[in-house]
Amino acid sequence: MADKLPSRPTLDIRDALNELLRRNDRTQDKEVGEMYLGSSFFIARLKRPQVLEGSWEDLDRTVDLFDLIDAHQRGDGSLPSRGSHRPGQKPNRSDSQA
Repeated sequence: MADKLPSRPTLDIRDALNELLRRNDRTQDKEVGEMYLGSSFFIARLKRPQVLEGSWEDLDRTVDLFDLIDAHQRGDGSLPSRGSHRPGQKPNRSDSQA
């Protein structure tokens, strides 16, 4: 069965709980995640959204995973060149075409 979108009363409950969480010192950084309603109980699972600092690069090519691991272990953060290959392996086709 397809997942149903939350009804307006459910969204109102979520909004009210989020407001209460913001008022409490111990729960200010949390918000309502999933909610369960049974015949005699109500459960709200809380989540703590976090923003992770970092950087990204948009690559228009494929990079070998082992080359990325080697660069990370070296700590230089540089990406391998387009025609790089691991020792003992045959060069990539792009190496011979350059």
